[in-house]
Amino acid sequence: MMPAGLWEYGIGRMCAFPTSLAAGTGSGYREPLRITGAPQHIRSMLRTFNLEIAALIPRLADIAKIPAFLIWGDRDPVVELESGHRLQQALRAKMTIMPGIGHLPYEENPTEFNDIVLGFLR
Repeated sequence: MMPAGLWEYGIGRMCAFPTSLAAGTGSGYREPLRITGAPQHIRSMLRTFNLEIAALIPRLADIAKIPAFLIWGDRDPVVELESGHRLQQALRAKMTIMPGIGHLPYEENPTEFNDIVLGFLR
């Protein structure tokens, strides 16, 4: 297991402004991996990930009947915004783009994120 400082650094790299994260955010992502069997379970999921995604493609028309809402940061260094737009089209989903936000909008600006989600749910 990596030291907490490396987790803070790694999670921070996903964000547009790492200083916006609450202290200990990275460590919070580390803790579930300490549960017995968690790393092995994650590895087993990753082995079938591509096959499972491929199996969803023919079902996109059916999936698109379910209301979906995407929230994307325009400075996401992990999954580019263009991928979000393609997913939005495939799912016929509503989408909000948060300016100046990276991969973890709920961590980087939780107040705005919650306002956006509540607006969608209302």
